Amino acid sequence: ASLRLTREAVKAGLDGVLLTVPAYSKPPQAGLVRHFTALADAAEGLPCVLYNIPGRSALNMTAETTLRLAEVSNIAGIKESSEMFGQIGEIIARAPEGFRVWSGNDTDTLMVMALGGYGVISVASHLVGRQIRAQIEAACGGRTAEAAGFKRVRADVSTHDGSEHHGVRLYISSPSCTLFSTAGKGTGRDALGLLADGIRRMLKGDDCRAEIREQ
Repeated sequence: ASLRLTREAVKAGLDGVLLTVPAYSKPPQAGLVRHFTALADAAEGLPCVLYNIPGRSALNMTAETTLRLAEVSNIAGIKESSEMFGQIGEIIARAPEGFRVWSGNDTDTLMVMALGGYGVISVASHLVGRQIRAQIEAACGGRTAEAAGFKRVRADVSTHDGSEHHGVRLYISSPSCTLFSTAGKGTGRDALGLLADGIRRMLKGDDCRAEIREQ
């Protein structure tokens, strides 16, 4: 499926593809190198960004594996959501010139940038995009206190414990519902009075919505 979708992305004229560490199966690190190298080859020069998110996939992709893949000409960077800052720092320090490392977690953005990272590939930007842009610009301009102020505001929107900002909870986890990149962008927009379509079936029921809103 990954090969097919990558080839379809090329045919559709997309600007790039995001390649996620596989779910369920746990290949060795050498298997990840083969997997992502094959996908990058199928992309026919289209820029590829790796996505390491061990909390939602089968395993962590190590720094050594990422650095091997960084040598592939059209692998442009990585979205790092491991929260392993030693690993992230090692990638940044040893990666070839032009290979970019983005934070994959909104609340980690400033820490990754402090290590030399490029910024964030954001979820919260669906709701507070202008604030996130302002934070990045402040950090790049050396205005640390200003950037940290935006982080405190955004943490209210994106913390996993359900903290609130203007009545919006972007990340909620419970035994029956996980509100993240699916309903997070739907129910969050709903709370802002915006149109919310395309919510996955497992999150559509009145009982599930009631549980989300109760949290």
